[in-house]
Amino acid sequence: MKKFFTKSGIVLSAILFFLSLAFPALAQYNETTLEQNGLYSALAKDAANNIYVTRVKSGTNGQTYEVVKYTNPLTNPGATPVVVYTGLTHGTQEFPWGLAVASNGDVYISTDFTDTNKNGEIIKVSAASNYATSSSYLTGKYFTALTIANDQLYTAQYNSTTSKYDIVRYATGASAGTGTVIRAGLGSSGYSYITGLAVDGNGTTYIAAPFDGVDKGNIIKITSSGTESVISAGGYPSALAVDAQNNLYASEFSGTSNQYKLTKYSAAGGSTIIKSNLSQNGFYYPWGIAETNSSLFVVDGDDGTNGGKVIILKPIIPAPSTPVLAAGSDSGISNSDQITNAVNPVLTGTAEANATVKLYEGTTFLGSTLANNGTWSITLSTALTAGVHKFTATATNSSNITSALSGELSITVDLTSPSVTISSNITALKAGETANITFAFSENPGNTFTWDGSSGDITVSGGTLSALSGAGLIRTAIFTPAANTNNGVAGISVAAASYTDIAGNAGAAAPNQTITFDTQAPAATSVPFLRSSSDSGQSNVDGITNVTTPIFTGTAESGTTITLYDNGSTIIGSIVATGGVWLITSTSLSTGAHNITASARDAAGNTGPVSGALSIIIDNVAPVAPSQAALTGASDSGISTTDGITNITKPTFTGTAEAGATVRLYDTDGTTELGSGVSNLGLWSITIISPLAAGTHTIRAKATDVAGNTSIASNGLTITIDLTPPVVSGVINNSINTAPVSLNISINEGTATLNGNPFPNNTNLSAVGTYELIATDLAGNSTTANFRIDKATPVITWANPGDITYGTPLTATQLNATASVPGTLTYLPVSGTVLNAGANQTLNVNFVPTDAANYNSVSKTVSINVGKATPLITWANPADITYGTALTATQLNATANVAGTFTYLPVSGTVLNAGANQNLKVDFVPTDAANYASTSKTVTINVSKATPIITWANPANITYGTALTVAQLNATASIPGTFTYVPVSGTVLNAGANQNLKVDFVPTDAVNYASISKTVTINVNKATPLITWANPADIIYGAPLTATQLNATAGIPGTFTYVPVSGTVLNAGANQNLKVDFVPTDAANYASTSKTVT
Repeated sequence: MKKFFTKSGIVLSAILFFLSLAFPALAQYNETTLEQNGLYSALAKDAANNIYVTRVKSGTNGQTYEVVKYTNPLTNPGATPVVVYTGLTHGTQEFPWGLAVASNGDVYISTDFTDTNKNGEIIKVSAASNYATSSSYLTGKYFTALTIANDQLYTAQYNSTTSKYDIVRYATGASAGTGTVIRAGLGSSGYSYITGLAVDGNGTTYIAAPFDGVDKGNIIKITSSGTESVISAGGYPSALAVDAQNNLYASEFSGTSNQYKLTKYSAAGGSTIIKSNLSQNGFYYPWGIAETNSSLFVVDGDDGTNGGKVIILKPIIPAPSTPVLAAGSDSGISNSDQITNAVNPVLTGTAEANATVKLYEGTTFLGSTLANNGTWSITLSTALTAGVHKFTATATNSSNITSALSGELSITVDLTSPSVTISSNITALKAGETANITFAFSENPGNTFTWDGSSGDITVSGGTLSALSGAGLIRTAIFTPAANTNNGVAGISVAAASYTDIAGNAGAAAPNQTITFDTQAPAATSVPFLRSSSDSGQSNVDGITNVTTPIFTGTAESGTTITLYDNGSTIIGSIVATGGVWLITSTSLSTGAHNITASARDAAGNTGPVSGALSIIIDNVAPVAPSQAALTGASDSGISTTDGITNITKPTFTGTAEAGATVRLYDTDGTTELGSGVSNLGLWSITIISPLAAGTHTIRAKATDVAGNTSIASNGLTITIDLTPPVVSGVINNSINTAPVSLNISINEGTATLNGNPFPNNTNLSAVGTYELIATDLAGNSTTANFRIDKATPVITWANPGDITYGTPLTATQLNATASVPGTLTYLPVSGTVLNAGANQTLNVNFVPTDAANYNSVSKTVSINVGKATPLITWANPADITYGTALTATQLNATANVAGTFTYLPVSGTVLNAGANQNLKVDFVPTDAANYASTSKTVTINVSKATPIITWANPANITYGTALTVAQLNATASIPGTFTYVPVSGTVLNAGANQNLKVDFVPTDAVNYASISKTVTINVNKATPLITWANPADIIYGAPLTATQLNATAGIPGTFTYVPVSGTVLNAGANQNLKVDFVPTDAANYASTSKTVT
């Protein structure tokens, strides 16, 4: 019978007010809301950590409930849930408290008790159908709490016999089967239900006992071996759940009116309050808990104002301390300034003991370690780059709960070596002067850079350096050069690694700063020397020149300033001696004699003594022009030695000029020098050095005196250089001319001879013969032409004929030569010849010209290819055949127009696989292989698939309830293959005659055999129910027949009709018959039957 539960009626809060519990400390959890402002009666999770909630359906005024699914809400809490099932109702004090999910995703839901037809139901919703289909799984027991463990369904269900609740275990899947009672007798005759039930991984069952009865308000623990104990007494739990570590979570009364707490009972012992203020109001309690990844999903009951909610509790662990750069990794001047050159530093810190600490730079994971005894240390495995790096850490405990980020550590990795430059305010010193030296650093070296005036990190040469002044990036000192030193060079330098920066990077070396100094007066310079380039004329060492701004050189102390004087007082130039040598171009000097002296002054301002004097003469007056040049007779070639026409390109000229002067000859342009010579006693003779070009040249002479002054040009002498031989026209040297021909031969100048005899100009020559023609001009140039006049050879035109086939005779198509002149053509072989097959066979023609006097006879050969003839094969496509038929002469029946041999592929007797358009090929080799080519032909044939033979007789009759087996499904085939039966093996057919059984056969060799089906029939007889009815115990006359005697049972549902009927009073007597007629409810598959007892 139905049990009513009125929690408000028993004034639960008043009863629980008397509980006095010593509450353990609250655990730290972060709370968020998954869903709120609703009413919730159950909560569950699946193997994928998805969450399922039974809630009031929106818009139903609280009368209809639905089950929704949140997919992975830990990482996606804002996602819209999917409706799994809707249409649940609730009574006045009854709700759908039961919700569980199997490993395959099927959802099991307990309904309220309002359906009087079912008296309580568990609905199964199929995950495979995406929750589109549901079925009734169990009915008639008034089910409350549900849970699933190891794919077994545990239920809290009402026992109408005892009027109490039992915990029963069923199988999940297609059907529940017979349940196993885990615990019976929970609750009493009134008031409350079981809304909390959980089973851990060890098979231990936890029960939230009802609020009345012997176990009221307890959490009962029953091990898999049946040992029972109480985890918590009098806590009035409303929901239970377990985690993977077999810890138990329970929502229990907190001791404060309308308020529940969430408690964790550790598998190792002890308890922790996770949340102390869950709501309870009226009928609504915290009716659901689920644990996933150490987080909890909890139904919070009605708070009396906003309804209930589903909350998420995520454990919190404290963040690690801000990471610290280990002192040993903080290089440089300070081990605590977070500036280092260590690229794989060690970071340390503190965290929850034994938590896993993960180190990050931004979002980049760097490494992890355990915080043994609450401290941790990580050495970075990846080298840091130069720059600022910021590190944080998280801690993850054994429950895989991760803390917030720690504080941020910022360090600077400095991998750049510092540098220093050295500068001086002056780079050259003289006696009594000093220099201010500055050391400029790229980074502050601190106290790693020192100099006390005599020792430290500076190297000094050529003087002394005072102690350093200043700090930071700039340090200064004063340099004093060594005394009495000429051309001294001081050096100031800093060696590499003699200082460091803040991060400890060794400093780079400073370039050496040099300072020159001079404290001695220079020595006297050498006597000035007139540079050879300024000593013009015939000698560059005689001191006689026409250069009025000559260049003087000498030696002196390097770096001194040289001043040049004319006649002891006039300054004519100055310059600094470089490398001990000086060179000065003087100001303009007048014509006449000059005495040149010099003095030296060093950079310090010291002047040395005056040098000895150099005497020179300036002469800039030009000589008289030479006489006109004359061409010598030996250089004037040809018929005349005085006509100035010659083919000598390096002629000799003579004339007169100033004695001792140098005479130079110039070509027509007046600038191209042709040669030179000295006028000896006023006469000169000059032979041209480089060949003169052909053409007219005007030759002039100029004279240059001893000082280099040059006269004006002489009068010009015009000569002609003729290098061009006469041109012969009308014949080509070394030519062969073919008769008949008439050669008109002429020359453009001079005279000619032909074969040694005079040859008149513009004469025609046509006689056959060999000739030499020589033409000579006035300059003596000659041209020779050797030539011949020969007979002509006719040209025969005859291309290689096109290929022919064996059997074709030769005709004018092939014998079609032509000649360039009239004559007779004779062919070999002759027209009409039939050549054998063969490549490059020779055809020859002999040609005799009609004009044999002027033309030669000639022959020509061409080649012709005679191809083999191709026989004609006759063979039609054969008719279609079926797989298994061997090839015979019926298919292989080709013929040819010449004698020969046929070879077939595939060969006769071959059995082809099934398939359309399969090729049959014949190769034909003719008997006359010399003149006929072998040939082939291909036809196609269609080979149809063969049809297998299935052997299968109608099976013998069977009785309803007998599953189909190989006894009925026993078809065989003539070849290997696969049988598929409909209906399948194991099917139980309804009773009926001539029911079809079908088999589909797919041959293994699907290429050559077709699939086929066959149908047989089977008769399925009705089954006869088994009636169980023992002979009743003896009765005494007067006692009517009742169910005590009329108590027959059958294995299936049906109707019993007794004779005599119930209530009949039998007469006294032994072995009186009692009969029952049984009509099965399933009359289609079962036959009616009777039984008689006595």
